[in-house]
Amino acid sequence: MGGMVKKGAVSIPIVFWKPIKVKTKGGANSEEEKLVLRYYRVFNIEDTTLPIEIKEPVIPKESVMIDACQRIIDRMPNRPRLVNNDPARCFYTPFLDVVNMAPAQNFKKAEDYYSVLFHELVHATGHRSRLNRPEIETIASFGSQTYSKEELTAELGAAYLCGITGISAMTIGNSSAYINGWLNKLRGDRDAGSKRFFFEAAQKAQKAANFIQGIKPGNDE
Repeated sequence: MGGMVKKGAVSIPIVFWKPIKVKTKGGANSEEEKLVLRYYRVFNIEDTTLPIEIKEPVIPKESVMIDACQRIIDRMPNRPRLVNNDPARCFYTPFLDVVNMAPAQNFKKAEDYYSVLFHELVHATGHRSRLNRPEIETIASFGSQTYSKEELTAELGAAYLCGITGISAMTIGNSSAYINGWLNKLRGDRDAGSKRFFFEAAQKAQKAANFIQGIKPGNDE
C-alpha cells in the first residue's frame, strides 16, 4: 500500500499453530495430527506511514457477550460436572472430573465469573477422557514446572475463549497479570526454559479452547 515502517519502531512476535495431518507407518490410511508453528514479527499500524484511521472497537452489549459465554459452556463436548460444593473457591478435581465454581454473585462482574469458569474448563480438557494432558494426569506440587505449565495453559486457553466471546476487554488485565506471574516463576528456574514452555502452553491452550468449542482438527467453523 506504499507505506513504510517508521525509523526506530520495534516489532513484536506472534505465533500461529496450524494443525496438519501426516501419514504414519501404521498403513496407507493411517494418519496423525501434528501442529506446525508459524512465527511472524509484526508492527503496530501506528508505527507505519500508512494513512489509516484507527477506530475504537465496537464492544457488543453485555447480554450478547454473556449469552455467547454460556452458549460455549452449554455446548462443550463431554463437559465435566459443574458443582457448587465450596462457595468460596473455584477449582477442578481430576480424580472426580468435577469443576467447583463459587456463585456468580461472588464476582464483581459476570465477565470475571466466565473467565474463571473458562480457566477451570481448560484444566478439565486435560482429563484422560478428553485431551489426556500429562500436566493434569500427573500429581504435581504447587509451583513446580509441571504445575506452572498447566496454569499457563489454562489461563491462555481462558484468554482465547474470552476473546472469542467478546469479554476480553474486561478480563485482559487479570489474565495478563496471572500469566506474567507464572512466567516469572518459570524464569526463576534455570532449567525451566520459559520461552519453550510458553510456546508449548500456547499450543495446548489452543487445542483445549478448540475442544471446548467442539472444533475438530481441520474444521474451521
